[in-house]
Amino acid sequence: MDQPQDDAAARFRPPAGPAPELEPPPTLFGMIEDTMTAPIRVGALFQAQAAAATPGYPAMAGNFLFFWMTFLGINVMGAAIVSPSSLHYAPALMAAVGIAALSMGIPISFLGAAVFHVCSRLAGGQGPFQRSYQIISTLSILGVLQSLCSWFPNLWIVPGLFGALLSVEACRLIHKSPSGRTWAVFGAVTAMLLGGRRLFRSYLVHNDNRLVETDYKGFQILARAITPPKL
Repeated sequence: MDQPQDDAAARFRPPAGPAPELEPPPTLFGMIEDTMTAPIRVGALFQAQAAAATPGYPAMAGNFLFFWMTFLGINVMGAAIVSPSSLHYAPALMAAVGIAALSMGIPISFLGAAVFHVCSRLAGGQGPFQRSYQIISTLSILGVLQSLCSWFPNLWIVPGLFGALLSVEACRLIHKSPSGRTWAVFGAVTAMLLGGRRLFRSYLVHNDNRLVETDYKGFQILARAITPPKL
């Protein structure tokens, strides 16, 4: 009985308007600027990214590599200050290690995007993988923050907590996932990552203390004569 009324209502319903046009995607330099300002533009940045077209993979990968090289540079500088003897290796060996570290940037970026995309699906997100890669490219600033905070032992947890906030806002605004479910997924992932990092740091500190207490002989294998059994 209600079918004719529904058809009449549909006949007089105004047609849906065209989908809103997206803003042009940012260039490589625009992405670098956005990534540098991500810590102070958490919500506004991801809202702007959601309203713009997705950049191409070359621009997003170039942005990730820029901050990946910055991350490596800060770590090398820190190693040179803390342990100058680490720079006494052969130049060819150091060049090979540097090239290998740089070449790992792109695979790590796609691996991170894949993990983020799985988490976004678990949180109810609907965006494509290219959007997840854009988010990971923007979150590459966290590696730089982690390197800087490593100079202050008590601040090691700050980049992880801030990364959870950025991930939640990015997934919620770009992938359109519900807030509660997003916080649950990324909160659990952050807790596992920070817990594992804490255990690893405790393991390193324990081993370092053991080496110092034993004059760097704590893990030395002592040679002992093996006495054959008496017959």
